Amino acid sequence: MMRSTGFVVSVFAAFTLGGIAACASAQTEQPASRIEQIAVRVNKEAISAFQVDLTMAQTPEIKPEQRDAVGKATLERLIDLSLASQKAREVKLDQNPVMVQALELARNQILAQAYLTQAGKVAGQPAEADAKRYFDANPALFAERRVYQLQELTIAVQPAHVGEVKGKLMAAKTIKEVLSLLDAAQVKYNSTWAVRAAEQIALNRLPTLHRMKDGQIDVTETQDGLQVIHLAVSETRPVSFEQARPAIEKFLVNEMGRQLVEAERLALRKGAKLEYGAPLFAPVPTLPEHAVVFLDPALMGQLHY
Repeated sequence: MMRSTGFVVSVFAAFTLGGIAACASAQTEQPASRIEQIAVRVNKEAISAFQVDLTMAQTPEIKPEQRDAVGKATLERLIDLSLASQKAREVKLDQNPVMVQALELARNQILAQAYLTQAGKVAGQPAEADAKRYFDANPALFAERRVYQLQELTIAVQPAHVGEVKGKLMAAKTIKEVLSLLDAAQVKYNSTWAVRAAEQIALNRLPTLHRMKDGQIDVTETQDGLQVIHLAVSETRPVSFEQARPAIEKFLVNEMGRQLVEAERLALRKGAKLEYGAPLFAPVPTLPEHAVVFLDPALMGQLHY
């Protein structure tokens, strides 16, 4: 049973999490022949060529010479999926109350993501002035961009002692003093080294790191205790506006799309009639709407030069 559940979950995840954006516009982007063309009949059910295409889209970076082999393997997996699905309906699993709920949830997720994907589409590219404004507002990413060699200490500290330990560490002038303090107090920590360019650092951490000079340390609180960042050495590697412009424009398009999706989500909720049941199902308190941060640091991973 566990293996079957895992198989279903993995297939479900592939379609709901990886391929919905493509599915949202598939009707207009795919030739009708691909949707209508039958790749194989499995008993009385047909698998279309487009279903094969959609499934293959979940496999990143398929080389041209691999497409035939990947396509055949994908079709075989879809055959297995179809056979298992047919058998599930034969034994009336689709009528099981739990499965009915799961299928309805999957359907809602697919339709909702397809709708929000369309709502988030932005026509055209950002204006050059917008891209230049973003470039000028973020010197740490562009004109004053640096590559940092960092030593990161992850320190496990009980909540009651975080303030005390943090105060002592912040008083230290060098990483050698920090390590001596930790060893003397027999505090456990993990030390790792990393080399990161500015665009590989979370936006909420970059300003602090950008202000630091080589050899300096920074101490911050974490969920499990404290983190010490030691800037061992850095190298200035600026990029020009022309170099950064394609990545900035792509980032701004994604950002505008995310804002459109969030605005649509809020509009839908505002116009909806919600009737909550027992207190157990009341919504968990969230940040006020004005506190929503649209800028996702993960998107900065697109800024490669």
